[in-house]
Amino acid sequence: MTALLRKPKHPSIDSKNAWKGDPFNRKRDAEVLCRLIASSTADPIVISLQSPWGTGKTTFLRRLATHIDSEFSIPTIIVDAWKNDSFDDPLEAITTELIASLDEKKKRSKSDSKKAMTEKTILKIAKHSWEVLRSTSAPAAEAIYPGSGQVIAPIAEIADQWVENQRSKREALPKFKETLIEIRDTLTSRTKNRPILPILLIIDELDRCRPDYAIKMLERIKHYFDVAGVTFLIATDRGNLPSAVNTVYGSHVDGELYLRKFFDFEFHLPPPSKEVYAIYLASTYILPYASPDDALSFSTGINRHAIEESFNYLKIDDIDKAAYQLHFPSMANAMDLSLRDQSQALTMLAAFIHSREDNPKRLPVIDCFISCIRFSCPQFFNELINDQSFTPIPNDAPQSRKTLFASIGRTAQWAAIEKFFSRPSTVMVMFDGDMRRSNDEETQPWERMASSLKRGSMATQGEFIIFDLAMRMKRDFHRDPFSYALNFVRLTPPTLKRGNSS
Repeated sequence: MTALLRKPKHPSIDSKNAWKGDPFNRKRDAEVLCRLIASSTADPIVISLQSPWGTGKTTFLRRLATHIDSEFSIPTIIVDAWKNDSFDDPLEAITTELIASLDEKKKRSKSDSKKAMTEKTILKIAKHSWEVLRSTSAPAAEAIYPGSGQVIAPIAEIADQWVENQRSKREALPKFKETLIEIRDTLTSRTKNRPILPILLIIDELDRCRPDYAIKMLERIKHYFDVAGVTFLIATDRGNLPSAVNTVYGSHVDGELYLRKFFDFEFHLPPPSKEVYAIYLASTYILPYASPDDALSFSTGINRHAIEESFNYLKIDDIDKAAYQLHFPSMANAMDLSLRDQSQALTMLAAFIHSREDNPKRLPVIDCFISCIRFSCPQFFNELINDQSFTPIPNDAPQSRKTLFASIGRTAQWAAIEKFFSRPSTVMVMFDGDMRRSNDEETQPWERMASSLKRGSMATQGEFIIFDLAMRMKRDFHRDPFSYALNFVRLTPPTLKRGNSS
């Protein structure tokens, strides 16, 4: 079996053109930041990159790191805070990445003397960071066993240890900062008496860390890294960090006010185009081997004869890819899915497509609706799958659900989706014989649609989607829409409550 399923991931970044293939055109935003960072040599600065969770901050930061290195010659170290929050102290995570950057610098050096100097700096930062970490830890012994009241160490001994820790901290911190200056100058290849050149440390995924670790990260940066030319760019979500402050220090502390002392600037990343991202996902990850170019006109609303002929002479994978590229962005946009939710919906959709048998029969408009509704309205999704009920807006529906389905109802796809789930038998009527006129109310919408798509006449996009769905149903699909929907979610993200339908 050919390996075709790939989860959406961060794009590969061209080292010579960081913004190549960027669907959001964020180069201009990056250049504003780069100019600020390049001019920040007299004092240390900390910049907060503000953008909601799931809006592409990580990819932006990776592109920016490549851009500022190639265009401004500013060395950049990226620290994934969430990946490293298993460390007892954030200082360990930052120091580890600094040492890794020095190691890379040493490998690239052609001078044995410079290699030796770099190695010496590595040993110094390792030594002094350990001394700082040791001095910041609490006294090793507790005064009593918790809850027992039994004294295990004299109070005087605890006090002596605390005093010793403070003395060690006073001695270790200046040495640590002196070594940071060496690291800055080593990474920037600065020679003596030359102007200071900056380095950039990017802290990513801080808003995903446990609250105590996130706040400690900010406190460590403020107290231990205040060295001229050392700039921090910290990706944050405006809501999460203030909440973390309240979790650590209590609700009586003003989280926003507390955080101001850590940041010198805030940069607000403009919201990305979700529709552009959805188009990128669909074209990149769905049926990646297919070539939809010849089939793109098939998905724009054309006459009935051309649609029928297209099924005869075009490859079904090409037709399907064109259809997915039409329906997925439309559904994701109507449901206002975040970039992260789009990525998860796409993973679910791709799992369904690529885990089916050869010569699969697909219903792209239905597939895109189910995968997107899973993340925009989990309650409706569970009703659809578990209860086999298609009731978009029940009498007791909250306003958010009414608003959601009002938005979906304005799409060209909605009429086909509604017909598929609400009146499944009518999809097949137009193929039973020669479409003889019927008095059955249920058949009339399909008959009117078919008669309006005579050879040479143009269909609206909504009519095209209905007709496309009917053509696909003609190809021996199971008539029960809920069986199809349940088959679709055999591979689905966790947290789905299966109920009696599993």
